[in-house]
Amino acid sequence: MKYTEREIERLRERAFTLGLVANTSFFHRPASELIDICNGVGGEGCWYNDILTWVYHNHQASAAIHDEGYHVGGEAEDRKRIDEEFRDNMIKEWVAKYGRWRWFRPAALVDRRKINPAYKAVRLVGHNYFHYK
Repeated sequence: MKYTEREIERLRERAFTLGLVANTSFFHRPASELIDICNGVGGEGCWYNDILTWVYHNHQASAAIHDEGYHVGGEAEDRKRIDEEFRDNMIKEWVAKYGRWRWFRPAALVDRRKINPAYKAVRLVGHNYFHYK
């Protein structure tokens, strides 16, 4: 998945509007750089990224923030924090999409059930993509 500059700007605007947690560099880095960093949902270079991006289409801002956080890198504690923020940001996007009646909407419940597996996946295999310092 390759974003355009316009899509990156839209994701940043959504992240800001929803109050998603992100490194300040996510908002200040040129969109042209984020195009090379943010790859949708899934590890960099994985053949299934397009499929995961489609499945998680409601959580693109969270995924972009997570990609940028992994690019910035750090220590194991930083990775854990970034992964937890990813999960929390996905929940914020879910709440924003489905509103106050989300617990009674079947589509919302299906979408909510996708969040924990995504979090578990980044905890399990994210070390392959995180830039450790």
